[in-house]
Parts: sequence; C-alpha cells; structure tokens
Amino acid sequence: MDVQGKGKGVITTRPFLKNEVVCDYHGHVVTRAEGKIIHKKSNKGEMGFMFFFKDAEVCIKLWNRVSLVKL
Repeated sequence: MDVQGKGKGVITTRPFLKNEVVCDYHGHVVTRAEGKIIHKKSNKGEMGFMFFFKDAEVCIKLWNRVSLVKL
C-alpha cells in the first residue's frame, strides 16, 4: 500500500507474537557502507530492494531477482 510521504508500506491484518517471523527476506548481507555504494551506483529505474537494519549498520540487498518479491 502507498503510505503518504513515505512510499510503499505494509499493513498487517493480525497481531504477531514476539520472535515470530513476519518476513523471510533472502538476499546478500552487506555493510551499511557497501549498501550505500550499491544504492548510489544503481541506475534510475533499475529494480531492486535494500533493507537496512540494526540501526542501519547492516543491509540486506536483493537485486535482479525482484520477481521473487511481491509488495
């Protein structure tokens, strides 16, 4: 769904239990610095997803396999 001012977002339809897996995200784990470099080098319109976590110090990148991800 589109979240005004933020882009795409996900809304849940039920509560989740502590430690329950809510998203099984497969990709390459890279550092924050590597993720930022990859993002800067990407071409406008190129499809890919990057998920920064652990206070944005770690990044999971999923590139050129976007058919496996549905929003």
